[in-house]
Amino acid sequence: QVLYRKNAVAVVAKPPSVPVHASPYVGGTIKKIEEKPLLQRARDALGSRINLVHRLDRGASGCVLCVCIDRCREPQTLTSELHEALRVGRKRYVALVRGTGVFKGQSLGANHTWFDVERPIKDSRGKINDARTSFRFLGYANHLNSDRCSLVLAEPQRSGRWHQIKRHLNGLSHPIIGDSSHGNSQTNRFWREHRGLPAERILLHLARIQIPPTSACPEGIDVSCPLPSDFSKILASDTLTEITTSPIARQLFQEETSLYLPLSKALQVY
Repeated sequence: QVLYRKNAVAVVAKPPSVPVHASPYVGGTIKKIEEKPLLQRARDALGSRINLVHRLDRGASGCVLCVCIDRCREPQTLTSELHEALRVGRKRYVALVRGTGVFKGQSLGANHTWFDVERPIKDSRGKINDARTSFRFLGYANHLNSDRCSLVLAEPQRSGRWHQIKRHLNGLSHPIIGDSSHGNSQTNRFWREHRGLPAERILLHLARIQIPPTSACPEGIDVSCPLPSDFSKILASDTLTEITTSPIARQLFQEETSLYLPLSKALQVY
């Protein structure tokens, strides 16, 4: 799905469990239609070769900003310009995490306010980089141990380190459901077997990107990507009726993402 398109700039919606490009990590070749990489899907949808300005993990979903190579004279320059604009802009993620928003006896969702986690992160080459992420806990469900979960908004601040959101949430003892790298394998298995979580899916969705004006987009960009059906069905299921009907949570979710939460019946608020 193409969410935004102007001249050589576009934003597309990445489906869950789809790699951004073919690589040895997904077998190197495309053997199944559901594994068709985003790079090829976007090329077909836009009618142009593309550069990806940023990436999402295979199991995640949401907005991906890209450049149409065949529609500009200097695609690499434009890609770099948009990458920098996105770095100083805003990327608003939605995540469903294990836990009820309490860490070391303190409520992470008190007054629904944003708070920052600042903790260095080691990249894939072993280099340590500063990293800061803002979080906002909206509500929680608290049934059985494996059902305990919270709906969270996350925004990396002027950085996009390797697995930054995953690692910072895991450091709060609230790993993202479906995260096989930093999450809880027992919880992930429960959600896959009993809550309909698709294979390879992590409940992390880039819901909105906002970038300041650039030469290619003088008015800037503000684009939202609706929650995919698998995420919406999980939130609206009868087993998670405490997550999405609080007027406060629904209002905050709409204000921060320009989207609506799927309806369920009752919510415990912080």
